[in-house]
Amino acid sequence: MKFKPDWDESKARLTALWNGEELDRPCLFMTAGSGKNIKVPPPRDAEARWLDPDYVIPAGIASIENQWWGGEAVPSFLLMAGWLESFGAQPHFDAKTIWFDPVAAVDFDSPPDFRLDPANPWIRRFEELYVRCAEAAGADDFLVGQPAMLPASDILAAHLGNDRYLEAMALHPEWIDLALRQMTGELLAARVRLQKRISQTHAYWYGNAGRMVHVEVQPDQVKPLMNALDPALLLLHTWVANPEAGRQMLAELPRKVRATKIQLTTKG
Repeated sequence: MKFKPDWDESKARLTALWNGEELDRPCLFMTAGSGKNIKVPPPRDAEARWLDPDYVIPAGIASIENQWWGGEAVPSFLLMAGWLESFGAQPHFDAKTIWFDPVAAVDFDSPPDFRLDPANPWIRRFEELYVRCAEAAGADDFLVGQPAMLPASDILAAHLGNDRYLEAMALHPEWIDLALRQMTGELLAARVRLQKRISQTHAYWYGNAGRMVHVEVQPDQVKPLMNALDPALLLLHTWVANPEAGRQMLAELPRKVRATKIQLTTKG
């Protein structure tokens, strides 16, 4: 990996954590400034901030180069445009986020029908950006990985508005349950479809994928948490002043821990 020379070692450690095997030390996601200060021209407007490949990709690569990726940190950047997989909600953009207009009316007496339409212009623009990012990453210069889509509960709240969402949870729980199940299935299918679109050219790899606790903590809390909790179930995320401080912290972590094998079960 171009921006992480020790990626093979980190990937092996994350894989061991996933498989419940012995680790030479706990996994730790750690970043610091790299000493570089690469800048790119600003986007032309807020929409371009999130959707214009000619801004998003150079800005993302600059952010990767401006950081040191220590421990199990994986060079990558957030594609917030994945939020546009939003079942037709109308997006608005500013320099810091994307938000959506609630729909005017909802018929809770009729079954919900939430489907992602690949022909939706916002979805098309995001998915083309996603593919362009994978092309820029090549096989493995940096990780593109899973698109950053909102969870179904957040999208449904955006559709209904917070007050109507809370009211519907109390008055129409079956409708809410079915809507969330529909959205979750559609979002999963979209992730699989996007993975297939980039898998021929990009080494798609997604690390631990959520079986362990991934928590962002202050640097001085890393050691106390690892002493108090099971380090084999933690993927702590912290930052340090510089790479040398990061290497020192890694050297002081406990040695030889065994990951806990977690069995996933499904209910019939």
